Amino acid sequence: TNVFIEHCYIHNFGKAGVYCAATTTPSGTIYHATVRNCVIANIGLLYETGKYGWGNGVAMANGGMRTTGSYGRGKMLVENCIIHRCSMHTVDFEPGQNSIIRNNYLATPARQYYDAGGAKDPWNVGLQQYPYGGVVSSGTAVASTGNTITNNLVETGMGWGIVLADATTTGNSVTNNINDDVKSGCITYSRSAPTGQDSGNSCSTFSSYSLNGDGFSP
Repeated sequence: TNVFIEHCYIHNFGKAGVYCAATTTPSGTIYHATVRNCVIANIGLLYETGKYGWGNGVAMANGGMRTTGSYGRGKMLVENCIIHRCSMHTVDFEPGQNSIIRNNYLATPARQYYDAGGAKDPWNVGLQQYPYGGVVSSGTAVASTGNTITNNLVETGMGWGIVLADATTTGNSVTNNINDDVKSGCITYSRSAPTGQDSGNSCSTFSSYSLNGDGFSP
């Protein structure tokens, strides 16, 4: 908690550039970590196979992706960063709470990534509960809520720009972002089971979110 990562070049990792595994969520103005004025690049690249694995520039999660016991939520401040060439997410909330992602350049490449389910399209910024898809071994799935995504340039070569997944993902503010070169700039995605990122997507009204001022480029 209260870690500062500033003026760093973080690159060429197979899974994540910065990963926050939270068992508790700090209150007030304290964050698990502040990532500021950094470049995070080449995450999820599997050079030895010529394919791209699941890679996240900045990832927030509960305590090590736990499915039993109590869960925390990642709480991070990410600002003034360049996060690019990340195969799945530039920023991933699984789950996040009261995080702020602002004034960043966020870019995913124009190619699919590969996991056990085969080839899939990236979600540039993804907010979802964990465990996702309503699959819970013990306890209750924990939602991504209270997060702010604002004043970012979101450039998505393939896939979706900003995805708010699962019915529990509510109370998040997504404002004044420019979403460039995407299938859909900002969407909700409802799923009853984890069937994959390439199915079940739809655009809808955003009664649970603040989306005023978002710009969409072809």
